[in-house]
This record gives sequence, structure tokens and C-alpha cells, in this order.
Amino acid sequence: MSSAVFRRLARDAERFANRLAFNAALSAVAADAGIDDADLNSVRSTGRHAKRAAPDRPAVFREALYLTVTRFSKEQRALSRAIGISAQAVNQALIEVECRREDASYDRILDELELKLMEACA
Repeated sequence: MSSAVFRRLARDAERFANRLAFNAALSAVAADAGIDDADLNSVRSTGRHAKRAAPDRPAVFREALYLTVTRFSKEQRALSRAIGISAQAVNQALIEVECRREDASYDRILDELELKLMEACA
């Protein structure tokens, strides 16, 4: 096998692993927000989470990005390539979630989501 083919296969495997981690985080956050699997495509395209009223799809998307980077240790740039958004969008989502973590109740919700996600993946 040539080195070019091997590099392509390695790159494809990395993208697949990043997408898989993001989908796991997205499913966990969406389930917590009361969004069923049939509605996950609308979350992917519009994204957001709110357990606290009607599901807020952009927050679900941002929280899934945040959990993918922090819990699964995925690089922001590689994640952005894998799911087809800009690296700046991933970075902005992380900043927004970090700012919201200043609120103790929101921080507690995210901590619970992290625990659920880690238990589901163990």
C-alpha cells in the first residue's frame, strides 16, 4: 500500500471518528433537551439546546460541539472539517458555552450531560 493511500485512509478514519464523537454528543444533548431522533437533522442544520422551554436547536448544536471537544478531546479544526462547518464557528460555540457556564444552574446541567455521555460511551 502506498503512503498516499495510507494517508488518505488515516484521514478518512479520523474524520469518521470525529463525526462519530459529535453524533454521540449530539444525541445525548438532544435527548436531554427532549428532541427525538427524527428531529436531529433539524438540530444539525440549525442547532441549539434548551431543556428549560421549547427545545432551542442552536444551543443543542453548540453544546454538542463543546462536549465533543472537551469530553472526547477532539481538535477544533479537525472537528470542523468532519462536520462541515468553519473552525471559527466551532471556536465561537465553545466560547458561548464557556460564557454560559458562569451560570451555576447551566453549569450543573452541562456537568450532568458530561456524566451521561461518559457513562454511555464507557
